[in-house]
Amino acid sequence: MPTLLKKALRDVRQRLGAYLACAMLMAIGVLFYGAMTQVAANMPVAMQAFYSEYRFADAFATLHALPASRLKRLTAVEGVEAVSGRLTATAKVLGDTREDTTGLRLISYDPAEQNRLNDVLITEGLPLNAGSYAMLLTEGFYRANGLTPGNTLTLAFRGRKLSFTVAGAVQTPEYIYITPEGSIMPDNKNFGVAYVPLDILEGLLNAGGARNDVSIRFKPGYTFRQLERSLIDALSPGGLTRLYAREDQASHSMLRLELQGIETMVSVLPVLFLLLGAMVMSVVIKRMVEQQHAQIGLMKAFGYSGRAILRHYAVYGILVGLMASIMGGVLGALTAGYIADMYASYFVMPGISGTFSFARVAQLSLLALAFGAGASLYGARGVLRRTAAMAMRPATPEGGNKPILLERLQPLWRRFSATAKLSLRNLFRSRSRSLLTWLGLSICYALTAAVFAFSPMIEYMMQENFTEVQRYDYRIGLVNIADTRQLEQTLLSMRPVALAEAIAELPLQLRAGAISKDTALLALPEDATLYRLFDDARQPVALPRAGVVLTYRMARELGVAVGDTLLLDISYPDTEVPAVVGALCEQYTSSYVLCNRSYLSSLLHGRQFATGAMIKLAPHATGAETERLAQRLNEAENVASVADVAQMQQNMHELIQTSMGTLYAMAVMAIFACFAIVYNAGVVILSERTRELASMRVLGFTLNETSRVVAFEQLALIAAGILLGLPFTGATMEALANSMASDTYAIPADVPFSSHITSVLAMFGAWLAALLVMRRKVAKTKMADVLKGQD
Repeated sequence: MPTLLKKALRDVRQRLGAYLACAMLMAIGVLFYGAMTQVAANMPVAMQAFYSEYRFADAFATLHALPASRLKRLTAVEGVEAVSGRLTATAKVLGDTREDTTGLRLISYDPAEQNRLNDVLITEGLPLNAGSYAMLLTEGFYRANGLTPGNTLTLAFRGRKLSFTVAGAVQTPEYIYITPEGSIMPDNKNFGVAYVPLDILEGLLNAGGARNDVSIRFKPGYTFRQLERSLIDALSPGGLTRLYAREDQASHSMLRLELQGIETMVSVLPVLFLLLGAMVMSVVIKRMVEQQHAQIGLMKAFGYSGRAILRHYAVYGILVGLMASIMGGVLGALTAGYIADMYASYFVMPGISGTFSFARVAQLSLLALAFGAGASLYGARGVLRRTAAMAMRPATPEGGNKPILLERLQPLWRRFSATAKLSLRNLFRSRSRSLLTWLGLSICYALTAAVFAFSPMIEYMMQENFTEVQRYDYRIGLVNIADTRQLEQTLLSMRPVALAEAIAELPLQLRAGAISKDTALLALPEDATLYRLFDDARQPVALPRAGVVLTYRMARELGVAVGDTLLLDISYPDTEVPAVVGALCEQYTSSYVLCNRSYLSSLLHGRQFATGAMIKLAPHATGAETERLAQRLNEAENVASVADVAQMQQNMHELIQTSMGTLYAMAVMAIFACFAIVYNAGVVILSERTRELASMRVLGFTLNETSRVVAFEQLALIAAGILLGLPFTGATMEALANSMASDTYAIPADVPFSSHITSVLAMFGAWLAALLVMRRKVAKTKMADVLKGQD
């Protein structure tokens, strides 16, 4: 074994704690990369394979009733390859109590149809037979409710009670990610999709051969924008209410957003932790080079060139990178299955694998080796400037006898104790080491605070949405439109309804110049109290008498401001009208374009109508009264859906809590990173100050007083890291919120004070842990050995 390699191994063994701390920082990056890249690489492949094999459509349309003859004509549209027509409806699964009432989206399934679009993969049970009251359920709902083939479900469907037999479970490319109406997260326990025989649903809806849902697949080379106008013309006779591309389909949109988030995480986090480890490594190597100046002088005297010595110190970084690769690879292999299972619980499709890829870990391991070697070369770069004679002489202390800035402020300087003065002098005279440590601690603080802010911000988003914006208890959707006044009077006649406000929700395409956006228009009463709007300063926004209200992010996407004119392309009725942007608002869990009902009526040149209503219960409504109301609404013939806000809020709260594991794991890693940085800073301080600390002990300083020198220096670095981390935290949270924002929801980018307090406590906890380790090292220092000589 080469002599210099033996020396490197011996040095690493003697300072194993410091090098392990650097390696663990880098190992976190390797862990993230190894565990997440397999998911990041596997999910898009699994998605495309699933889409292709089960013929996921390129466009979707919802209608009132399209005759079968019209459906066949769609295939004649240039660019259309295949068309599938279906019937869809909503129903409620009735349980023993109101809390057991869950929602189902019913979709017709024709067992005789060949090559149907959006086909299903039966994962358990048997196919459906025509004429049977049986259903295939999406796998998430099926598993969450503990169902098996042969179970019976009782449905409330348009005023009727129906019994269906569970035939089995399915996966489908159309519903990889399923959310109930008004929610941004899946709720498999309380909402799912059921496929029932076409002839059964056709009879229940009295469809007479018509279809209210159409899926379309394009020929290669054609896009939605090219065919949109032709499709609208062909579908309009069926009462087209919405036509949208695959990109706007809810499941695909959420899956695509998640894939983008995974890709960002894989690209940023591993490199960030490698960088943190490299920063600490460079400090450790720089100090070791300063301590080994006599050894470096001897090596030069024996004929080793500066470049050869520099390569020798690069070996230390390579060894640390190798340790990081091994530790990160093992931890990644242990966690890859858990991460894949977590994603599979939200995105239900075949092929999401937790197989650990050692090839991908090898890729980042090479990067870890490069970071380690680069950090070592940076820390040891001073050896190139030293001759043998220079290296043999004791190193000149950095900063010399020049007083630091605080020493010139004598009234302030005199207030510090002797130990504090020693610590502050060392900090300011070792500027490069202090700066790197300071920067590393600020990054750790920003990561920790941002992660701890995520949970309260999501809770705030939900609380704000369900208590300040959506102030109703129930929201119903209608099968057919109704007169607003009559609907409100009917609802107010039901106990314990205290307030009812009719609304109209219509599919909409916004156009601002060459930019267009698919969304929905929500028309509210002019004096609406159950749905309120706020600006970004949380001040109320009034509905304008004329004009529409956009969200801030929608206005940014379209490049418009208050006073600008947009084109509203309302699918049903097929109308394109100009409208002025009357105001802007902030909405966290929806992205409606809003207006008042009177304005919508003037745009459509007709009477006011409602597609649903918001309901507020009396303050002292009893549980029995509420349950009876829910039952009446579920069984009403013209009610298509009933959203219970309290139950929705509870379900979303539970789901959010169960999904915080990954964020908390990131917080733990950030705290460990802080510990590693503080620990290594302490090791360097201790190595620099060993003679000084031993001298203090000889002069009569106690162990506690001596330890305070190291403790104060570390504490000053922690405090400086927190101060610099404050602006970093805001930027980190802003980046996280922007990366996760979608048309469906946006996460507030604020960082609550409690998150800063938690992060500060976590940082000081890491400081205390590192301090305990340092104190033991100080206690073990043998004064006589230290004072004998320096080398």
